[in-house]
Amino acid sequence: DTETERGGNTERRADDGEDGMLIEILLAAVLLCTTVAVGLAADHSKSRNLGLEPAWTALSLSSLRQSRLTALFALNPPRFIRGSVERVLIYGLGGAAIRIASDLERDPNTYLVGIVDDTMNSDRTVPPIRAVYKPEELSHVLKTQSVSQVILALPYEQWRERKKVIDRLREFPVRVRTIPSSDEVEAGLRSSDEIRDLDISDLLGRSPINYSRSDASSVLERQSVLVTGAGGSVGMELCARIIRGGARRLVLLDIAEGALQTTNRRLSRIVLKESLNVEVLPLIGSIQNAARVEEVMRAYEVSIVFHAASYTNVPLVEYNMVDGVANNVLGTLTMAEAAIAAGVERFVQLSSDKAVRPTSVYGASKRAAELILQALNRRHGATRFCSIRFGNVLETEGAVVSQFHAQIRKGGPVTVTHPDVVRYFMTVAEAASLIIE
Repeated sequence: DTETERGGNTERRADDGEDGMLIEILLAAVLLCTTVAVGLAADHSKSRNLGLEPAWTALSLSSLRQSRLTALFALNPPRFIRGSVERVLIYGLGGAAIRIASDLERDPNTYLVGIVDDTMNSDRTVPPIRAVYKPEELSHVLKTQSVSQVILALPYEQWRERKKVIDRLREFPVRVRTIPSSDEVEAGLRSSDEIRDLDISDLLGRSPINYSRSDASSVLERQSVLVTGAGGSVGMELCARIIRGGARRLVLLDIAEGALQTTNRRLSRIVLKESLNVEVLPLIGSIQNAARVEEVMRAYEVSIVFHAASYTNVPLVEYNMVDGVANNVLGTLTMAEAAIAAGVERFVQLSSDKAVRPTSVYGASKRAAELILQALNRRHGATRFCSIRFGNVLETEGAVVSQFHAQIRKGGPVTVTHPDVVRYFMTVAEAASLIIE
């Protein structure tokens, strides 16, 4: 196999180069010792006229020429002297992979075994001193090269290929990491070259729904927007979409001080980095405080309300029925009446698929909130009310997937409702996009 030979020869050249450097350094050390010895003899020979000065001078010049090798040895000793290093394989050959490979080459604690090129495109620029393998060689490379980490550098749009590679890697004791998705980069959570561990969203099993900023701009352009529950996972992502969608003002309302501060800091970074012309106002308050929420809507001329504040943990709402109903039902009614009084144009509530034939207090509370908004929508035409139902949203606090993740990290067991249950998931980014659409 020509390509295999090329990859193997490339790696052998890298190892041979390191061995060659070691030989040169050893020769330099021998030469240095000889120079010192001859120098001492030359001093002694001056009185006896033995004529060793020319030999000492020649050896001194040779030692000077070898000094760069001594410095190289001190700054970059061979790997066997540095100790064990992590042997890394990159899967996928794109711009991000090339940049990551360059960084790994400069890291003394890692050894780049090579890159698996999923296209074998000869036109691409490849780091010159490492091997390039075919996808079918993956198992052989993992077994023979003592690979301890694989970095997945395939675009998220190639989700079928990514899933196949992850499935193949399950049988090997390697750590699998990945480049971030475009949604993470877009949201300002990570840089394009940052490497992270695999997350449950990487196993979604389908292509993520792409978000178009123009969809948000058509709705949010120059609007004053209020988001309740802004400190939550979906609320935070929704706020990031809103400030990028052209809104002139965003009011964050949440009763949890820490969560509100986290969202505000993230939004401040996005505004600064992208030079956005938007005013962000973090306000602490309860959705059950009628006077407070109406005052906020009037003072900041709110035209759109996204109502994401809710108690969503099914068991906790079951144990705390009074407070759960008060927040999810009466809180929604309070917000809706304040929106009518303040002349808000649109009111969007985040509901749940558990509101369909509810079997829990949480599901019943969300269904009751939906019915309230339906009644108000028929009675008050000036304010438009609507509800959006979600299923399981990945990466949300308290979601079932988060519980599974925590159980797996502890070594199990993983508890499920039923072994044959089928669950359908969406990402936080997809949920935020759906809300705006």
